[in-house]
Amino acid sequence: KENPLPAPSVGFELTEPIKQALCGTSVMTVVRQVFGGGTRLLPQYELEMSPPGEAHGFSSPSIVTGRGSKLLLCAWVPLSDMPLSSGPLAMVQGSCSDPSYRDIRATYGSYDIEAGDVAGDGCLTHHAEQLLPIGRTMERDEFSGQKVEVNNTPIASTAFEAGDIVLSTVYTLRSFLTNCNDTWRISGGTLWMMEGDDIGPDPRYASEEAP
Repeated sequence: KENPLPAPSVGFELTEPIKQALCGTSVMTVVRQVFGGGTRLLPQYELEMSPPGEAHGFSSPSIVTGRGSKLLLCAWVPLSDMPLSSGPLAMVQGSCSDPSYRDIRATYGSYDIEAGDVAGDGCLTHHAEQLLPIGRTMERDEFSGQKVEVNNTPIASTAFEAGDIVLSTVYTLRSFLTNCNDTWRISGGTLWMMEGDDIGPDPRYASEEAP
């Protein structure tokens, strides 16, 4: 069904207030705390705009940053308040480190989107139900002594306020809930690395020479 709303008009240059929201002092401070030292902002910005009803698959940034350092942090920032009905960011917790996702990180996570390893829009899957069985283990409850199923890698989302900051690695599987409102959802993201990183960014997508 064709979306009845007009696409928002966005110029090629981001305005200074938007840049400050995506990579200003508040974002840089949080990134520095995680890295424990100096940081470097990569020069590309991601602006995500989603109309009502648009569906999203699960993907990880590693498929477009894989020819550079693996120690990048992605900073996502909502540019307006986002109730759950607007379809905010959703993440598979632990997908960047849990053993149950090791094979996916070694296969999909190491693919290169330009090499033809990934078809379509680059997503691992558009069906969240395919991820739900992963990461589930049977463990003994310390109070009852009974074995219970524990989900070590739940798909998580929440409502956000404009200016909130979510950090993730390039191996974290991310998506968005479906936007059920009648307005566009707009958010943005930046990539950060540690100062002095020996490998450096992927020159195709995250360096000063990138198109």
